[in-house]
Amino acid sequence: RPAYPIPMEEQGTDANAPKINSHVYRNVTECSWHGVLATNAKKCPECEASPPPAAAGSAKKRPKPPKIRTRKQLTQILNVPIGTFHAEYYLPALKKLAYHRPHCTILGKNFCGAERLAAFKRKPAAIRTRRDYAERLAAAFNLEIQCDHFGNGRSLSMEGSAVETFCARAVAALKNDVWQMSDDDLRMVFHSHLSDDSRQDAATTHA
Repeated sequence: RPAYPIPMEEQGTDANAPKINSHVYRNVTECSWHGVLATNAKKCPECEASPPPAAAGSAKKRPKPPKIRTRKQLTQILNVPIGTFHAEYYLPALKKLAYHRPHCTILGKNFCGAERLAAFKRKPAAIRTRRDYAERLAAAFNLEIQCDHFGNGRSLSMEGSAVETFCARAVAALKNDVWQMSDDDLRMVFHSHLSDDSRQDAATTHA
């Protein structure tokens, strides 16, 4: 388990300790009508005290009922003693980073990815596959009135799948123990899978 020693001069939490100003992400609970509430509140006191009146008329003219939601927002912290900043903000962030780094090592192309590529190139009988998503493409209408397309927007998901193998010549040379690695021996086949479903996953692009 990683340890992060804090210098003595940065452990102060009293009024004379150096102060830190920074930004952190915090959960902020808001009422859509009355603004910020206590964190993780389930009810709005102002809505409870004076419930919104039921509006008469058609459903299209009625105001939307208030909603309470909690989201992470970037908030500023001011004049926090440096010792408190270390204990409550800085050290927890370092611990999260320490536990996140193995994922970067496993999934990153410069670490395990590079080792997998090197292993693939050492054995012509191997097959290498890659899959990735592109940014969703949205249709944009130019110089046309809005009523022609209002509520009729379209977006397109695209997934790319690549299969990389060695040519038959390289496999035959390997069997005869005369093969030497060359990029000319590599062959790649690429396929694009498209979907206009609202979800963006393999179940929709392969459907």
